[in-house]
Amino acid sequence: MFYFFLSFFLLIITALIQGHASFDFFSLGGVKPDLQFILIIFLACRYGPSGGMFSGFWGGMVQDTISNSIFGLLAFPKMFLGFLIGSYSKNIMADNMIVQALLVFSASILKGIFTILLCYFFQKSSFSFFITIIFPEAIYNTIIGLLFFPIWQKIFKDSLNEEEL
Repeated sequence: MFYFFLSFFLLIITALIQGHASFDFFSLGGVKPDLQFILIIFLACRYGPSGGMFSGFWGGMVQDTISNSIFGLLAFPKMFLGFLIGSYSKNIMADNMIVQALLVFSASILKGIFTILLCYFFQKSSFSFFITIIFPEAIYNTIIGLLFFPIWQKIFKDSLNEEEL
C-alpha cells in the first residue's frame, strides 16, 4: 500500500511542479519536459496495464485540473498510453537504457499526436505543432527519462515484492 500512495503522491507533485511558473526555467525553445508522463511510463512498465492506466488517468486528471485545458484532454492520452505500455511491458526489457530511451521517445510522440488530434476535435489546433512542440518535447522527455528512470528504479525496487498497484 505504501508504494501505491507514493506513486499517487509523485503524480500529484510532478503535476504541481510542471504547473508552477518556476518550471519555465527548464524550458528550451518554449518546450518543457513532461515529468508526469515520464513517471507514468515508468509506472506502466513497473506495474503493468492496470498500474499504467490508473497512473495515466489520475495523473492526467490532476494536470487537467491545474491547467486551463478541457477536462480530460490530458488524462485520456496518458491513460490510454499507460495501459498500452503496461500491456506490453512484460515483453520489453525496460532495464536497458536504449529500450528506455526508445520507449519514452516513441510514447511521447504518440502522446503528442493523440493530444493534437483531440485538440483538433475540441478546439483549434495545428499539425505544425509536431515540429515545433511534439518532436522537441519527445527528445527532452527522453533525456530527462534517462536521468529519472534509475532513480525511480531504486525508489521502487522492493515494490513488486510487497504489492501490485
